[in-house]
Amino acid sequence: MKNIFTILLITITFNISCTENDPIKQIREQFKFINNQTDYVTIELNNEDFLDFSPDNGALLKGFYKNDTLYKIVESVGLSFAQITTEYYLWDNQLFFAYHFEKEYPEIYDNSGDIIGLDYTSPQLKYESRYYYANEKEIRQLEKGERLMILENPDNYTVKIQPLISLLNNKNKYQKEYNKMQGKWISNNDALYVLEFDGMTKIEYYDKEYIDQFRIRIEDKYLYCTTMDEEKSIDKYEIISLTDTELTLLYLPAGRILTLKKINDM
Repeated sequence: MKNIFTILLITITFNISCTENDPIKQIREQFKFINNQTDYVTIELNNEDFLDFSPDNGALLKGFYKNDTLYKIVESVGLSFAQITTEYYLWDNQLFFAYHFEKEYPEIYDNSGDIIGLDYTSPQLKYESRYYYANEKEIRQLEKGERLMILENPDNYTVKIQPLISLLNNKNKYQKEYNKMQGKWISNNDALYVLEFDGMTKIEYYDKEYIDQFRIRIEDKYLYCTTMDEEKSIDKYEIISLTDTELTLLYLPAGRILTLKKINDM
């Protein structure tokens, strides 16, 4: 399979080199190549992992990898009244195309003409935009329809994509460690203290009462925990050991050791 992919990559690279004087045609060739692939490894993040708010209908970030190279990102946010989706396309780690679209949930009326709710099964396309980039500079923008949301600097995708790439690459690199951490852990020293890892989030409980919640990030042998409000409060732990059933953390710089074991339920 890897040899087939290499041949395809050489072919598409040759075709792109033949159209280097036509950047729009080159972008279309790259876009077609990426979307024609079917054997990507996908990495997913939930809304708590990459957003600073919790949308009414959830959110999902997906990265599409081949041989550990990120080619495509899909960011989907479900608001109370609409679905907002942005697709990012990468080549040589650079954004070359972005497709953004907004779908509105149609209103449902009763026999008297009063609104009784929204139809979440049939969202209707209201706005779409396409952005073409060369060397990460925008060279063309196409729009159709009217935006459902007015945002400050809504189209600065070359900036918006950078933290998304960082999150996805980190999850891809350390996915084995993140997978082992998932679930609930009870302290060996204090049975009332429980940690729960859900995605890239750590939740603390004491005596079954919620204490706090943090975003987590693994780097080498360290675990970083950041407050959800994105302030500069960061806890750092050294991961001494991590198995399917046991977790030992060294809190830095204090040097306190926390040993935990995996539990099925609180």
